[in-house]
Amino acid sequence: MRKLLMYGLSMRYIRNSGHPPQHANERGLDLNEHLTETHRDQDRETLLARIDVLERENVALRRTAQEAQRIFDGSCDFLQRFDLAGNFLYISAACRSVLGYEPDEMIGKASFEFLHPDDVEPTKKEQQVLLAGGPTSRIELRLRRKDGVYVWMECRPVLIRGPHGEPLEFVVTAREVTERKRMEDQLRASEERFRALLTGLHVGVVMQEPSGKNVLFNPHALTLLGVTEDQLLGRTSFDPRWGAVYEDGSPCPGEVHPISVALRTAKPVRDFVHGIDRPALGDRVWLLVSAAPQLDEHGVVTGAIATFTDITARKEAEDLVRSQARMLEEMSTPLVPIRDDIVAMPLIGTVDARRADLVLDTLLTGIAQRGARVAILDITGVSVVDSHVATTLVRAAQAARLLGAQVVLTGIRGSVAQTLVDLGVDLSGLVTRGTLQGGIDWAFSRRS
Repeated sequence: MRKLLMYGLSMRYIRNSGHPPQHANERGLDLNEHLTETHRDQDRETLLARIDVLERENVALRRTAQEAQRIFDGSCDFLQRFDLAGNFLYISAACRSVLGYEPDEMIGKASFEFLHPDDVEPTKKEQQVLLAGGPTSRIELRLRRKDGVYVWMECRPVLIRGPHGEPLEFVVTAREVTERKRMEDQLRASEERFRALLTGLHVGVVMQEPSGKNVLFNPHALTLLGVTEDQLLGRTSFDPRWGAVYEDGSPCPGEVHPISVALRTAKPVRDFVHGIDRPALGDRVWLLVSAAPQLDEHGVVTGAIATFTDITARKEAEDLVRSQARMLEEMSTPLVPIRDDIVAMPLIGTVDARRADLVLDTLLTGIAQRGARVAILDITGVSVVDSHVATTLVRAAQAARLLGAQVVLTGIRGSVAQTLVDLGVDLSGLVTRGTLQGGIDWAFSRRS
C-alpha cells in the first residue's frame, strides 16, 4: 500500500512540473529538483504518518468488532438483524442455546416463519410504527424453537437509518423470558383465585396498609358497612364518620379497633364486638370483628386484615333475652306491701350471686321509698339454702337496720335450720318465724 501511494505521489509531482526533467537547463533543473525533493519529502512524511494512524484505527476497529462479537456470542441475550422485509441478515450464536438453531440455519429466512401465529400481526404493526418514525419500545412475543416448542422473548427493536434518514434495516436485541412469563401467569391466576374467594365470602374482609388506610376489601364488606368503594378506599378506623360504639353505647375510639391494634402490636385480635353507624341506611350495625397482622420475613408489619360478620340480629336477640331475664328476676323477687310500714318479699327458686344482689337492691329500695319499719323475707320457696342465701340474709338484715327497719325471716324448715347452723350463720339480728303468716302477725303485733 505504501509503495502504491509513493508511486502516485511521484507521478503527481512530475505532472505539476509541466515538462519532463530532461528539458530544463542545468541550473534550473537543480533548483527544481531541490524544491521538488523537499516538497516530496514533506508530503511523504505527512502521508506516512496518516497511513500509520489509519492502520492503527483499522486494527482498533477490528479488535472492537471481535470483542463485540464475543460479547454477543457469550450473552444470554442475542442480537438479530433483519432487512426491511423481515428476513434474517444476522443472528448471534446465543440462538443455539435459546432456540436450538445454528445461526446459518436462520440467516436468509423470514423471521415471521419462527413467530407464533398470534404474534405476527402485532410485530408487523410495531415495524410500521418504527418506519413511521415512532418511538422504540419493548415487545413480548413467542418464537418457535427447533423442537417446535414456543418460548417467550422480550425484544427491543431499533430501526437503522442511512445518512439521509432512509431506513436500512432492523436491529433487535432479544432475551428469553419464558420462566418469568410462567411465574407472572401463576401469580395472575393466584390473584384471580384470591379475588374470587374474597368475592364469594359471606363475611366482610378489609386490608389496611401500615398507615391504617384501607387498600383492599371485598363486596360484602361494602354491604355490611353501608359504603361505596370510593368511600371505603383510603379510609381509616379513626374516621369519626364510623360512629363506633361499645356494647354499652359509649364511644369506641379508632385506636382500639381490632385492625388498628393488629397493626400497632403485630398481634391478632379475636371476636371484638362494636357497633358502627350507617348514615346511608339510617341505622346501626353490630359487627363481630377479628384482625390479624401481615408480617414480612423480618417480622415487620406490612399490613393487617380484618374479617367481620353482622351480628345485629344476634345482638338484638341477646338484648331481648337479657331484658326478659331481668323481668323474670324482678318478678321472682317481688316486693309486696302489706301495710304502709310493712313489706314482704317471698323468694322462689335458686339464689345465686347475681340474684342475691338483686334481692338486696330491691329490698332496700322498697324500704327507703315506703319508709317501712318491718321487712319480711320468706324463703319457703327457695329450693337450696347455701352460702349465697345465708350471706344475702345477713347482708339484708345489716342494711335494713341502717335504714331503721327490722328484717323478719320466715319459711325456715328443719333442714334449712340445720344447714344454716352447719354454715355457722349468725342470725342474731333477724326475727325468725316458721311461716309467712307468722311473720306478718309478728309485724302487726309489734306495731300495736
